[in-house]
Amino acid sequence: ETTTADLSLSYRTYGYGDFEGNVDYECPTPSGSLVVFAGVCVGICLCGLVGNGIVMWSLGFHIKQNPFNIYILNLAVSDFSLLLMFFLLLLAVLMPVAFCLHSFISFYRDFVF
Repeated sequence: ETTTADLSLSYRTYGYGDFEGNVDYECPTPSGSLVVFAGVCVGICLCGLVGNGIVMWSLGFHIKQNPFNIYILNLAVSDFSLLLMFFLLLLAVLMPVAFCLHSFISFYRDFVF
């Protein structure tokens, strides 16, 4: 019978517990079209990040401030943030493919989990 007033450690396990067991890691094999599509999207994201960075730099530091310029600056900042998030998500999709090709899949899995 289990009671909440019993504070004994009789149910606790001691020592090293091997939680992974004999798990075989398999490299993910996405289709080639998915990798090409993600690569093209990464290129587009990088071009957009550079372009929005230039717009933010010029509107933020070199052009006279007026309401229209502030509006365009806010649009550039929001677009830069969205492209950065999309770029990081695409890297998360492509990372297992790159690590699998270089046989670092166990390091990646340990890092993520």
